[in-house]
Amino acid sequence: MSKRADRKRMDAGKGSDLGPDEQMVERGFERWLNGQLHRIYDSVLTEPVPDEIARLLEQFEPDPKATPPSDDERQP
Repeated sequence: MSKRADRKRMDAGKGSDLGPDEQMVERGFERWLNGQLHRIYDSVLTEPVPDEIARLLEQFEPDPKATPPSDDERQP
């Protein structure tokens, strides 16, 4: 996500009830938290998916030969 999109997302959820100093602190905290989460979890993303979980995930892959259900067959 770009910094601009990150800033828009953060600002959209806050409204105008925070002053400039509080917004700066909030952005600093968000940046710090993002860094900490990356530090902790980035290594997990490089680990291989266990075989048992991969088999379960393969069961949910759509069959390329199957036709999608018609509107009448779909559940609401």
